[in-house]
Amino acid sequence: MQRTGECLEEELNIITRDSWGAKQPRKRVSMITPVDYFIIHHSAGFLDNRACDNLLDCIEEVKDIQKEHMDNGYVDIGYHYLIGGDGSVFEGRGWQYEGAHAFSYYNNISIGVCLIGNFNGKKPTNKATTALSKLNTCLQRIGKLNLTHSVYGHRDVRQTECPGDKYYPTLKETFGASWHREYPPPEYWSECRVNEGKCQNDALDCEGEYKVRTTKIGILPFGLHALPFGTLLCPEHEEDNRIKCCIKRT
Repeated sequence: MQRTGECLEEELNIITRDSWGAKQPRKRVSMITPVDYFIIHHSAGFLDNRACDNLLDCIEEVKDIQKEHMDNGYVDIGYHYLIGGDGSVFEGRGWQYEGAHAFSYYNNISIGVCLIGNFNGKKPTNKATTALSKLNTCLQRIGKLNLTHSVYGHRDVRQTECPGDKYYPTLKETFGASWHREYPPPEYWSECRVNEGKCQNDALDCEGEYKVRTTKIGILPFGLHALPFGTLLCPEHEEDNRIKCCIKRT
């Protein structure tokens, strides 16, 4: 079983793609590091909410998640890393490449980590959460995650229960000052795969574009003002090319 060798200082062995039997990606896009966001997921609805508590079972879960993603149009498994209930850490896309785990806005400026299982009704194992903390520390040490990064749960940036009702409230204590260091934006983006692509009552139809969250200070004749920082097209990435984008009202 081959390991990446990057996190030995944290006593964390990350299992390589070759070792868990990953399929070759259809495409890869390099990601500029260090990134500013660390986004946490659970696998939940994938694979009938299955969890795993030993290496062999976890390998099968990771392979099935990759298959599920690629069968649904993704170019590879969406996450950068995955963690099993036994504390095993698996290389997904790795820090080198853009993920497909949040929404286009975050996929090229974050590292996404998925804990295998459904954590709406229970918490992950101590082994899994310890491995997650060590991975976060390692990625900072090797310069792939900014020291001033923000930690989010998936639900902070998208309309979802992820990473689980039971698990999400524990993240603030786990990550301390990094948790919501930059507070999540008041607007977030949701998929519209149902209802003929129409948005729910609490959202606005994007019509091919969506508003930017960031602004910059511009100098106008009557003083300093916050100006829009540009427009992002929707969809932006290949994995999103079958959906409309919506802006959820607060």
